[in-house]
Amino acid sequence: MAVWVTSPAAARRNGQQMGKTIDGILPLALGVAISPVPIIAIILMLITPRARANGAGFVLGWVLGLAAAGGIVLTIANAAGVSASGGPSTAAYTIRLVLGIVLLLLAARQWRGCPRPGESAPQPRWMVAFDRWGATAIKGACTTGLTW
Repeated sequence: MAVWVTSPAAARRNGQQMGKTIDGILPLALGVAISPVPIIAIILMLITPRARANGAGFVLGWVLGLAAAGGIVLTIANAAGVSASGGPSTAAYTIRLVLGIVLLLLAARQWRGCPRPGESAPQPRWMVAFDRWGATAIKGACTTGLTW
């Protein structure tokens, strides 16, 4: 049995790095956890006639979608040499900047599409179609887009 002995300075350094990692990933995890689309999808699935099959399909699709997204991001980051040095590389900052700009543009587009005061927004087609979806369609939808 191996016993690892570290100095107090090394333990502090490791603790600081872990704190920085948690600080960086926690907002992303919270965003995924409280995203309104999957919550709405789950509620709609629970009131369908085949709630058990649709729910299982959604969970499977959700997990596969998040795993695929994580794998793609890690592959791209590894190919770009994002973590080759001790700190974030220029590629990492560039990816964050481009992603931030794209998200801001998408938010502005969605904001302009909001109904005016007094108007009612039409119900999205995917919400209306949930009663007719089977477990396979639920898995496909969750894997390809509802999780993001």
